Amino acid sequence: MPLIEYTPEYFKAERAKALLNTRLELKVYKDKICISHGLANHLGLKEGDGICIAVDPQNPTDWYLFPHPEGFPLKCPNIGKGLEHSNRSLTKKFHDQFGDAILTFPVAKVPVEIDGIHCHAILTAKQAEAKRIQNLTTPKAAAV
Repeated sequence: MPLIEYTPEYFKAERAKALLNTRLELKVYKDKICISHGLANHLGLKEGDGICIAVDPQNPTDWYLFPHPEGFPLKCPNIGKGLEHSNRSLTKKFHDQFGDAILTFPVAKVPVEIDGIHCHAILTAKQAEAKRIQNLTTPKAAAV
């Protein structure tokens, strides 16, 4: 009967398999943007690489992410936990549009080509709808 040998290499292989099924997510906090480990692997990003985040001015809920050598540099705060970049001005753009909470956006696995750039769509529809509902249900201050 063959034995299953539990070695460090065994667990590296198991972790690699698990990462193939990891969610592709972008989280926006008050002053930093975090890219999930799965998204970083999917895009081939590593510490020191740059990303660009873009928005379609004609459709302001259409946001995109793509690797860019002159983009925001990414750092790895904890091994195996993804990558991040701190920039309050950038996160403010998201919070102005989608609310002040910690925001989690799925990111499309398949890129789209826009103006010759292969971009991954940041799927904002759920957050946009939540913000719209919040605006409808929040009582307005009485005019004096």
